Amino acid sequence: MNSECSLVSGPCSSRRYRPRRWSATAVFLFSVLPTSTLAVDSAVAQQITDSQFMGIVTKTKITTKFEIYDPHSRQELRAVKEMGFTQVILDWPNLHPDATDLGLDVVLANWWTHKTPQEDIERAIELAKQVAAGRLAGISVMDEPQRNSPETPFDFYVTTYNQLRSRLDRELPGVGLEISHWGPLASWDQLDYHLFADLYRSADVMRIMPYPDLYEGELGDVYLMMQRSRALMKKANRNLPLLVILQAWTLPPKSELPTIDELRVMAYQAMLGGAETVSFYHYRPEEWAATPGFHQHFAQLVKELKNLSRQFADATIESTLAESGILEAVLTSPSGEITTIRVNTKRTRVNDLSPLAVQRIGEQDEANSAQGGGHWRSSWASCTIWSRNRQGIRWSRGTRRATWTEQFRRHCYR
Repeated sequence: MNSECSLVSGPCSSRRYRPRRWSATAVFLFSVLPTSTLAVDSAVAQQITDSQFMGIVTKTKITTKFEIYDPHSRQELRAVKEMGFTQVILDWPNLHPDATDLGLDVVLANWWTHKTPQEDIERAIELAKQVAAGRLAGISVMDEPQRNSPETPFDFYVTTYNQLRSRLDRELPGVGLEISHWGPLASWDQLDYHLFADLYRSADVMRIMPYPDLYEGELGDVYLMMQRSRALMKKANRNLPLLVILQAWTLPPKSELPTIDELRVMAYQAMLGGAETVSFYHYRPEEWAATPGFHQHFAQLVKELKNLSRQFADATIESTLAESGILEAVLTSPSGEITTIRVNTKRTRVNDLSPLAVQRIGEQDEANSAQGGGHWRSSWASCTIWSRNRQGIRWSRGTRRATWTEQFRRHCYR
């Protein structure tokens, strides 16, 4: 999304990852805060480390909504609907009738800064009222304000939220105001959390974008960024729905998409870590075509995630990330049936899990394992969780593996 990507300015070009960053906390501070606010006790500015989130149990429910960014035609809208997406965020607002006609919920994207005229905001609200009843999921106020408009003080978003919230309750009940931002980052300290608390007071839904694969970072940062975001919510005294945006785009000059295995690991962390919505930026079939097989395998992954969501829609989840990089989630159904899903967020083998493996164990699996044999249950979800390595597609169940074909014939095809 660029500066032309707003509801009031019409179609825009595809957003690219911009190298511009807020270079230092001090620079940002002087742009948004009065000098008196800068006298912060040194103890407040101490570093927050991810180690404090390790081993902590998160109790939550599984993701139920799946979104993708800015399809640019009715044909593309139909394609993402067929993949299984339930929601789109539109840079091209004129597409909202087609989206709702196809049964997709809509978030309308805006680009509001302190320079945005009030009449532009008014036009955006009037346009939002034209979306089919029950299909407007939200109004996105701004994309990455700290990176794309660092000169805009966060007070602007607090004021805008306070002015619009009561009005939307009257005119568009149930529609939330949303903001996306890149963070909270592992490098942030308490001072950064203090600053960004205002941003969290400016929205009803917080969109975060962990893109660890851009620089071959640790994929476990998806789960950790969610934990940092919850810590920021506590500071802002706001318990917000969390939308996690995952990378489905390329960054020049490398211009490589994440592998499907990497996307699976990131998506499972979001789903088992309590994201209400999992989103992907963005839908670009021409960009995906440069990576043979990506489009097809991505569509298969989305179907897998939707199946997982449906199967465990009523389950309670307790998830924990260990220092080793293994995410373990215990899912308990209303009837008391327990399923454990283990995710290796590392690109290297950890204990009994191969790189980027997703392993699922149910009560019956554990009983059979204790008896020294037995078969996996034959549910579709059990037959769609796998890991891949150089020898081909493999199943992840401890140290016992077979080829996908062997396992499918033996345990899934009845």
